[in-house]
Amino acid sequence: MKLYKRGIMTAKCSLKAVILACGLFVGSSGEVAAVPAADYLEFAMSQRDSGSVDQVVSLFRQAAESSTGETGRLTALYFMGDFLLERNEFERAKKVFSEIIRSGTADTSQAYYGIMQASALQGRFEEAKIVCETLMASFPENKLEEYALYMAAYRPGSVHESLAGIFNEAAVKRGRPSLKPVRSSAAVGGSRVLSQVSQAEVVVVPPPPMPGETSQILYSERKKVTAPTMSVAPARKPVITTQSAMQPAADDKAGISANEAPEHEQDNPVEVSARLWRSGIDGRVEALGMNLDLGNDAGFSIQNRLKLGAAWQLDPDNRLLFNYFAFEHNGSLQRQILFDRLRYAAGTSVKVETRQIDTGLAHRLSEGEDGSLELLLGARFNHVLTRLNYFMPRGLRAGELDQTIAQAYLGLGGASRLTPTVSGRGAVRYSGWKRDGFLNRLSDINLALVFGRDYRQNPSEIEWFGVLGWYYQYIHGKSGAQTTKTIFSGPVMGIDSRF
Repeated sequence: MKLYKRGIMTAKCSLKAVILACGLFVGSSGEVAAVPAADYLEFAMSQRDSGSVDQVVSLFRQAAESSTGETGRLTALYFMGDFLLERNEFERAKKVFSEIIRSGTADTSQAYYGIMQASALQGRFEEAKIVCETLMASFPENKLEEYALYMAAYRPGSVHESLAGIFNEAAVKRGRPSLKPVRSSAAVGGSRVLSQVSQAEVVVVPPPPMPGETSQILYSERKKVTAPTMSVAPARKPVITTQSAMQPAADDKAGISANEAPEHEQDNPVEVSARLWRSGIDGRVEALGMNLDLGNDAGFSIQNRLKLGAAWQLDPDNRLLFNYFAFEHNGSLQRQILFDRLRYAAGTSVKVETRQIDTGLAHRLSEGEDGSLELLLGARFNHVLTRLNYFMPRGLRAGELDQTIAQAYLGLGGASRLTPTVSGRGAVRYSGWKRDGFLNRLSDINLALVFGRDYRQNPSEIEWFGVLGWYYQYIHGKSGAQTTKTIFSGPVMGIDSRF
């Protein structure tokens, strides 16, 4: 028995019926070898109701990646997006449909429709309107308005009813008459249909099957191509059908639609962070005759300082990064030293002020359902000011060393979703280059656990996360003839926000 849902077949239909519903056509018959992608797809479809979200998504992903052709890959991705909408994984569904759009195939209008559904189901109707405008501008001849109108009449109160209103508003805005649904008791092929009034009265018949078209089955149960023709008696009135590729999918369990076009792939493109970093200071300053061991010669105390960060999602694959922190470590000399031909006795107060600005770009290398990897490129600017104040009976002796060190770096960053509310993040940056025989070096390791609400299931205009982690930084640079090595290391805690 074949069951239909949202204009496409559910997981309860066979692979033969699934591929027929997708409208995948071949031009000749004959023996066809089994393709692993079809096995993955069939198994994924059979697990839609019983399997976990991550398991079924993994099967669809395997079907897409193992497909030998672009059509098969996109078919698996369309079904994956439909499944994620069915499970209320709206953000993940948007990413899948956006991936289809980025593929650059001739017609990706159904993917835009899928994103519109996800956005509306989240209650983000303004986003859905933006995507609708993009859809109509990119594919002016698309039939998705008719599809939405049919589904609105066939399933009153569904997300398609909201989308039909959005299409209507966009049509009026573009200066053409909108299609206005009217309930009809007419039937075509035993299904309820929707009569519409525009310049001509039309009847919209949704797939599958497509009226008046000839479809061929790519795979039968016996892995052979057959060429049955499904002829449908022509309607008495002109028939408008939706496109023969995969139909826009969406489960209507939860609500209404809104979207994210590829240029709006990130709903919350701005991220800001505030971290409290608890760290001492280690290293060495070699300048003007002074050789000062920061870890043993100055007795510096541990400091708690705020580390600020921001990120801006430029496009789906690139983020602009900015970080700033400032430390001010105070201590006193544990031994006598010589600086700039003057002696400073034990007990001399020492202050090391460190200010750092880091700016860079994060480029996404890969992204899965539960993790991502990105390449980091950037530059770090360090300003280190060392002051010595020696109070003597006859007055104050003061010495000061002011250095600015700039370093470019490369790195890798990644994230992994451990549970719906906990994820792990990490980043490693490195720079090492010689100038005038001196090795300028930067090493940076940042590890953190991030805690927050499951925003995939509960989207929000502003997202909040708690952060616990560890941060290590090593800088060895030369400014003029003077060298400074600083090491900071310690736990961090703070909050992140995306909006």
